[in-house]
Amino acid sequence: MQADGHDDDDGYELPREVRALIREHIHSLEQLDLLLLLHAHPGQTLAASEVSRALGSTDALARATMTHLRRQGLSTLTGDFAACYAPTSEALHQHVARLAEAYAVARPAVLTFISACALE
Repeated sequence: MQADGHDDDDGYELPREVRALIREHIHSLEQLDLLLLLHAHPGQTLAASEVSRALGSTDALARATMTHLRRQGLSTLTGDFAACYAPTSEALHQHVARLAEAYAVARPAVLTFISACALE
């Protein structure tokens, strides 16, 4: 994977808006996993314990990840730590939808790009 989001191995290039979403909002694989989980269940509220089970993480990591997505404008978060997919704009929702599509067809490219961004 190159820094521009192009994967020479399979010829897939991450869309520009997906690369921007990752650079600006997604800084870990846990954040990606939670965002995609919430996106896949719109309108559903997930408690921290449900998130930690789904992600295979601790409650503390789940809460930190949930807090990050709320701060990034990607979800809501109740006082008792329950998260719901709720991007703050239609454009942000569309970018998340494109991310989910990219993940479905080119998971390695998405994961490699997130890792590369974390090293920058």
